[in-house]
Amino acid sequence: MSSVLFGTDGVRGVPGTPPLDAVTIACLGAALAEELGGAPRIACGRDTRDSGAWVERWFATGVRARGGLPVGIGVVPTPGVAVITARHGFDAGVAVSASHNRHPDNGIKILLASGAKASVDLERRLEARVASTRAGGKAPADPGLPLDTADLLEAYVDHLLGIVEGADVAGPPIAIDCAHGATSGVASRVLERLGVPVVELHASPDGRNINVNSGSTHPERLRAAVLEQRCRLGFAFDGDGDRVILVDGRGRIVDGDGVLFVAARHLHRAGRLAAGGVVATVMSNFGLETALGKYGIALHRCPVGDAQVRAEME
Repeated sequence: MSSVLFGTDGVRGVPGTPPLDAVTIACLGAALAEELGGAPRIACGRDTRDSGAWVERWFATGVRARGGLPVGIGVVPTPGVAVITARHGFDAGVAVSASHNRHPDNGIKILLASGAKASVDLERRLEARVASTRAGGKAPADPGLPLDTADLLEAYVDHLLGIVEGADVAGPPIAIDCAHGATSGVASRVLERLGVPVVELHASPDGRNINVNSGSTHPERLRAAVLEQRCRLGFAFDGDGDRVILVDGRGRIVDGDGVLFVAARHLHRAGRLAAGGVVATVMSNFGLETALGKYGIALHRCPVGDAQVRAEME
């Protein structure tokens, strides 16, 4: 098996086969606990895939084997795992998800105590520890212990509500497409508590239907709902809720470049955009660079991956 585990956004694969076989997952959990030192508390969240609990159990096995305490926080969007990790005193977080990939894929994303994604340097160190553990025949064995749990999803909902506290959100409905993933029942709860009428699509996960003809990879479903229900706006999430595509009230699909442009212009007008400008990956098209340039906003490109974007921003 290759010693390289991490791709552009964590570890990806089919559970039961490398790099998501039980031994490698357990070794990765052990590696993270070793890297953190002491007796680290690690928040473990997942999306709606039926393999999520299995991956989580083996990761927790490795964490425990090195003196750590894994805490299961259930089905939570990946941004929620980040917020919970940072706001509730965890030493690290793990999101078990393959993002926009369909079943049977799954994956593991490592989050720092701050909630930020692991750096490339940390990923390389973890890979080295996993390789060393495997070579030494010291892979943790599953003790069959249940995972300690904590119900912190409502705390994440409250966090989201706090961001928009006092905002005037009255108006026509907002449509959401949850891709049968981790935002199912969460995004709608936030909007309903704000008093916003909601049109909810694809929010009935069965463990295998995540991202199937829905969500951010199929925004045409959301577009149709926005037009039919006369919504002011639509949001199409991916399976773990860390990717979103927008649809405006006229049915126009707004991809990531469009969202970046709108956000940059808003921050620029408000005097809150960092002097360096905007960071985007090499996947962003030249149109974004041209549009931002008209307003004196620089665009900096980096390789694909959250860790690469974060490194460029720093």
